[in-house]
Amino acid sequence: MKTDSKFFRFTFTSPWPLLVFLIIPFLFILSIRFHLQLPLVGSTSSVLYNNAFLSLFVALRVIYYLRGLTRTIRYGADRGIPKASTETARSVSEIKSRLTESGFQFDNAGSYAEKRDLGYLGTALLYAGLLIVFSTGTLDNMRQFSGTFLHGVGMALDLNTNDRYRALATGPFTTAPTTLPKMKIMSHLLPDATYPLGAAEVVFINPTGKEHRVILKAPDPYRAGNFDIYMARMLYEPTISVSIDEQPRCTMAGSC
Repeated sequence: MKTDSKFFRFTFTSPWPLLVFLIIPFLFILSIRFHLQLPLVGSTSSVLYNNAFLSLFVALRVIYYLRGLTRTIRYGADRGIPKASTETARSVSEIKSRLTESGFQFDNAGSYAEKRDLGYLGTALLYAGLLIVFSTGTLDNMRQFSGTFLHGVGMALDLNTNDRYRALATGPFTTAPTTLPKMKIMSHLLPDATYPLGAAEVVFINPTGKEHRVILKAPDPYRAGNFDIYMARMLYEPTISVSIDEQPRCTMAGSC
């Protein structure tokens, strides 16, 4: 592959292609912030796949820069060409000798020289860090299981049943949970000095029937295997009671 081709520079060295992957996250933020129906961001899946392709794109650059760490010529004569130049009265051999003494290394043609710098290593580390962040985050979201539900004092709730959740977010690699405990709320603890955000006395019943009683307080989670269960907030729901008044009423005329 020619290192001076536009496709090569676009894929491996130019910073501008990375801006393309900001379009979908930007549209997604706008759609949430201003409640707009924008194209390409109908769901969180678009952001997920955008990050997946970004991870692959960054991985190519990591490979390219890591391979370049062992090369004598890293950048090449086609990159960073100055717009202006000056002539010198020194001979070519003298210039090469002075540059070699200063740590420059020439290519096979002897017409281009580079000196090792930390900037190349820094770029390689930058892309490696981006790869770790985006790849791990993308894989985690592809296996995510996140749901919310409303539950009050009463019967135990089976958390392994998806239709129990009011909102449920899953990734394409998510498998249905089978090891989550049942959850039974015994009482609610209103916000006070001890529990500023409120709490609930909860009994978790694992698949074997063993019970574990805990005080679930916001925002501290209860760890159930690979899952975190926590109380997001305490809601108050008014109850309206309607009854029939069967007492006899008297009219203005005195009859009842």
